[in-house]
Amino acid sequence: MKAFYKITIFFILSSCNIQRDRNTSQNKHLSLTGYNHRYELGHHLELKDKVYDRENKTTQDTDRYHIFSDIGDDRDVFSKYRYEEKIMILKEYLRFRGDTSISNKRYEFIAASLAKHPPNYKKNFTVEIEALFSFTRMLTTGNPPLIPLLIENKTGKVINQDRKKVNEVFLVYERWLQDCIKNSFKIIDYPLNGKPYSWMGQEKAKPYLKTAFR
Repeated sequence: MKAFYKITIFFILSSCNIQRDRNTSQNKHLSLTGYNHRYELGHHLELKDKVYDRENKTTQDTDRYHIFSDIGDDRDVFSKYRYEEKIMILKEYLRFRGDTSISNKRYEFIAASLAKHPPNYKKNFTVEIEALFSFTRMLTTGNPPLIPLLIENKTGKVINQDRKKVNEVFLVYERWLQDCIKNSFKIIDYPLNGKPYSWMGQEKAKPYLKTAFR
């Protein structure tokens, strides 16, 4: 049984490396892995960590990825990056558009008050939704009451698996990012603010927006 377990873990780790290699050619800071700390099936995005050089008092790049990135808060790592790098990371998140594989990201740091997720919370949670949601969280501080469920405001329906509507959301994010780059992020708001779609809990998340992006 132990031998079988070791072999299984080996193949999981090998799969992770293959997925990571595929993305490395295009992404510098984000990678797709095929396992989480519970060895659950699926994928999630990892943000490359940075280390502090005490001797030179600078933050250096590393090939190491955020430990337990499936349950940790990637914003802790994101804050270590320079302004230009942060913009690149946001662009990299948007490259996962169309990835409908199941995400095993757990966001276990979400407030306990949000523990009672809708029944389809995990069922409709794909890598592309994770990418959009993590992108959104990079604009926030504290513990915003957001859940990775995209809602159509008019009907109140979850659209996580609606290919056409999710594509529309990605277009909104791409245009939003372009506009923010032009004005140097002088005004920060949720990309879906005033749009036909929103994240569940977004109406209560305004106070958690960052006042500065740098």
